[in-house]
Amino acid sequence: MGWNMSVLLVLVIVTLSSSGTLALPDHVPVERHPNICISMEPESHHHQPTTATGPPPYTIEVSSPTYKTGESIQVTLRVNDSSGVFFKGFFLQARRQCESVLKCDPDCTTRPVGSFSGVPKGAETLNCSKDADALGHTNNHAITSMTVTWKPGPDDKEPIVFWATIVQGPPHKYWSGVHSEKVNNIGSFTASVNVSTLVIALLVAVFTSI
Repeated sequence: MGWNMSVLLVLVIVTLSSSGTLALPDHVPVERHPNICISMEPESHHHQPTTATGPPPYTIEVSSPTYKTGESIQVTLRVNDSSGVFFKGFFLQARRQCESVLKCDPDCTTRPVGSFSGVPKGAETLNCSKDADALGHTNNHAITSMTVTWKPGPDDKEPIVFWATIVQGPPHKYWSGVHSEKVNNIGSFTASVNVSTLVIALLVAVFTSI
């Protein structure tokens, strides 16, 4: 009888551990559930449905409104005020704000870009499309802010926005779609300014010659 109960207990544990939940308090299981990398939504009954209402009490701040290829910027998740709000879980990515020329790329706005480093305690880099292109929590400790370093890849030229899903405390109370302001590529921004200047100069030349 004791042996049968032991076997039953093992089977229950195996079933729960392989059921594909996001119930683990110390990990975002992108390796078992790769669709999380695209949807950024928890995929288990442990989190669903969210009970969060109203605007998210969180902000994503960046250290610069522009980025330059080869240079890093700082990204901070934080609560909006000091009213006692905190968060216990998060999933963070940088995604392109694709221009019309790239709309033929179906994954343009869902593929994470760049890579994270300088990861603080309580967080870890995750691999969605490539190494360290996402960030997630490693415990369920309550925190009010978290800062990490992000570096663009050599081919990242488009404006980007940082997106996050943030779990407040109970697993089913979370906000998805939390995002930063748009961060422009300084090379692309400079190029667009130069083109505009050239167009204006040409128009002035045309009208003054009439």
